[in-house]
Amino acid sequence: MVQNREFLTEKACKNIKILDEQELSEDDRNKLKQESEMNRSKGIAIAYVLDWLYLSLLALLHK
Repeated sequence: MVQNREFLTEKACKNIKILDEQELSEDDRNKLKQESEMNRSKGIAIAYVLDWLYLSLLALLHK
């Protein structure tokens, strides 16, 4: 499974086209990193909730 995922990632990366390049100040770069980390944390939290809901539903269905 991991090999397949690596192939898809490699294939997707090869298809990326850079449309525009911009220089960022260190401050802007840090703000983007902070925003990215917040989005990542939100995504992880949502994944935990969805996992909990899924497992709870399974438990209810198997009663």
